[in-house]
Amino acid sequence: MSMKYFVVYDDGEGLKVFPSEDSDSALQFAAHQKVNGASFVQVAEAMPGELVLTARLVSADEAKRPERKAAKLSRAKGAKRTPAEIDKLRTRVLSWVQTNPGKTTEDLGKALSLDTKELVLPVRKLLADKVIKKRGKARATKYFPMAQDRKPVEKRAKSSPKP
Repeated sequence: MSMKYFVVYDDGEGLKVFPSEDSDSALQFAAHQKVNGASFVQVAEAMPGELVLTARLVSADEAKRPERKAAKLSRAKGAKRTPAEIDKLRTRVLSWVQTNPGKTTEDLGKALSLDTKELVLPVRKLLADKVIKKRGKARATKYFPMAQDRKPVEKRAKSSPKP
């Protein structure tokens, strides 16, 4: 069975395919398309009935863009956070929930570049203070800000009926 190579590229007029019998000419053509400004260039190899991706060419701008990573902890592993750190994080979480109501802790973690386990305590404190509210369970839990004009209703002890 002979291997065939394909270059899929977008030259601004839509996706196009360039077939080739050898990998060198396919890669050379792909590099030429990328240099000439093609927004998408993908190289694939195929055997009869099978298509396997082998390479994707990226522009210099794409290569320079770093992957987004979670923020490094500034404390030793296993060390407790200070109350000031937790308060600062609570403020960040509250402002994010106010501007992005109905999002999950996964969304929040991505936005703040933190692991979701780092958000458990600040979110729990905000819920206890009745500054935010939640709907849903487990990973489907979504957080919403409490209305500013409403005060939380305090539960009253049931009084015994008057005789």
